[in-house]
Amino acid sequence: MYGQAVEKEFYFNAKKFVKNYKKSVKKNKIKNYPLKITDLQGNDITFDVYETQISEEKIPNIYTFKGKSVNGNSIIYFTITNAGMTGSYSENDKELYIEPDPKHCKRHKIYYLVKKQKEGQIDDIVK
Repeated sequence: MYGQAVEKEFYFNAKKFVKNYKKSVKKNKIKNYPLKITDLQGNDITFDVYETQISEEKIPNIYTFKGKSVNGNSIIYFTITNAGMTGSYSENDKELYIEPDPKHCKRHKIYYLVKKQKEGQIDDIVK
């Protein structure tokens, strides 16, 4: 069972990111491209990402990426569609999720779910 999510809002222009990614790959013949997003504390976190495929044939207007943070502590997986960016990455043993705001295409939120313990339940995870 999960309680209220801990979240942070940030702005990300998905269309501009895809356009710049394609331009950079074509011009520079490089595979990795920097992705900068905001973490839960409001700090920028940068990932080196590259495009991956979810099927044998390219699906129009759907771009999937994965990558690693420049500090090497996190791995990110995300998809960009016309609605924005959705995905997840891990940070400090927490799985964080990214979703677009359905009312504003450049506004996104990053969050993680807080696991609630039932009253009287003990933490039974072996450490």
